[in-house]
Amino acid sequence: MFGLATVLACFFAVADEGVDQSFAADEATGSVPLREAMARYYGVRTGNVGKVIGGEDAKWQDNPWQVALIVGWITEPAEGQFCGGSLIGPDWVVTAAHCVDGGTKREDVNVLSGTGDLKQGGKRSNVDAIYVHRAYDPNTHDFDIALLKLHATAAGKPITLVSASEEPAIVKWGEK
Repeated sequence: MFGLATVLACFFAVADEGVDQSFAADEATGSVPLREAMARYYGVRTGNVGKVIGGEDAKWQDNPWQVALIVGWITEPAEGQFCGGSLIGPDWVVTAAHCVDGGTKREDVNVLSGTGDLKQGGKRSNVDAIYVHRAYDPNTHDFDIALLKLHATAAGKPITLVSASEEPAIVKWGEK
């Protein structure tokens, strides 16, 4: 199943070594995860399989803030998904800077909200602006945070802070 899974691991980790550098250099610009999604679309093996280890299926209704970042020009979200994010406002998403660094253009990114299944449902939104933290360091991943301003209101509900008495969970897109 290609959907949300709750895991006890960081969903921001993606290895640079997985990208076929000849494809990335010749065909694409933008972040490593974006180039990997483009490469997969063209049938180029990237080495990353997107598996969730030790996770369990999560219901979107329990996590209505979770969104998927997808390559803007790939029609099917399941084929173009490359990162995740969280709604922090009706038209704002927080994500990892490494998902949208490296010259990623706003038109190369769409956000899919309102679904826990990349193969059906949801609302696809264009991105008006990408804001990468000015202190982000791609070598160390310090300050690995970015904001996306959406063109229109997303489907779903913004995330709220966890109280001290609650146990936090990490939600990501992937397959078991």
